[in-house]
Amino acid sequence: MKKIILFALIFTACSNIAADYVEELNALGLNEFSTEEEAETYAKKTCLQVELGEITYGSKVEGLAIKNFCNEYYDEFRILTTDQILIEQLKESNLISKFKSESIAISSSKEFCKSLKGKPINLIRGPEEYKVGVELLCPEFLKDFKIFSNEDLYIELLEDNNLLNEFAAPRQAINLAYEKCDSIDNGGAAKGNLAEKIGVEIFCPEYKDSFSILRVVDVSGTFELNSDYSRYSGYSIGGTDSNCYGTGGYSDIKRSMNIILKNTQGITLYRAVVTKVTRTLRSQCTFYFTFYDVVEGEDVYIFEVSNRGEMNYTFDRLASLGIAVSLGD
Repeated sequence: MKKIILFALIFTACSNIAADYVEELNALGLNEFSTEEEAETYAKKTCLQVELGEITYGSKVEGLAIKNFCNEYYDEFRILTTDQILIEQLKESNLISKFKSESIAISSSKEFCKSLKGKPINLIRGPEEYKVGVELLCPEFLKDFKIFSNEDLYIELLEDNNLLNEFAAPRQAINLAYEKCDSIDNGGAAKGNLAEKIGVEIFCPEYKDSFSILRVVDVSGTFELNSDYSRYSGYSIGGTDSNCYGTGGYSDIKRSMNIILKNTQGITLYRAVVTKVTRTLRSQCTFYFTFYDVVEGEDVYIFEVSNRGEMNYTFDRLASLGIAVSLGD
């Protein structure tokens, strides 16, 4: 009879501790256990891990478990936030160096978890350093998670988007993606082409939401050379109707002349290709040209023909209206 009474007292005491544990979890909105028995089992397992030296820190859920079930370890147990636990686990796994900073490790891991939502099982994958975040932040994906390097994933996505041929080799594509992330880290603009956007999503996803894809357009234009008639030399335009050019003071105006777009630092960004030359009037020669693959991003694009002066254009103006300029009387 005494044994039965003693067992009943112990059982009641344990049940009361479990009830207190669950009540505290409920008060903090942290209770994810279905029953008190499940909570008690978890708490006792946590206590055993602490006793064996397997864990020295954890969440508030684990901290309350220790406080209620093995209080003698509570003072030495470190209660950390989820972000702090992630950093500790990355350090223990020698993976923290994969990130440029602890704050980037946290934001990147969270973005990575978001990116897994809605993906098919065969795409639940990523580099080893992100597996730590998956286990802690989105464990529902852990069972299907496969380790797959960021570099392999980037090359695969470039191929899927028919972009890999734009690079001399896969390694060049990877290096440029790293350089783009470094540039943004150092204050550069979070914008670029589709290949750079894919690189940002993989190598520095903390910038993914702020990154914008730059437009790329072909810019066409016309350049008219006009000449008054001179009784001494006639018109300052020579050549045929389909291949005219300037003469005299306009001798630099010809099919091979330099037609460029440059930035405000004076760096030449694009050189136009002359596609057609037409003598529309005896006094007029028109050059048709195109700048191919002009990329958005400059505040101003400076247009120049054969060192004959400059004109400023915005990208929107270039994209919508092209260029139409003239020289001469």
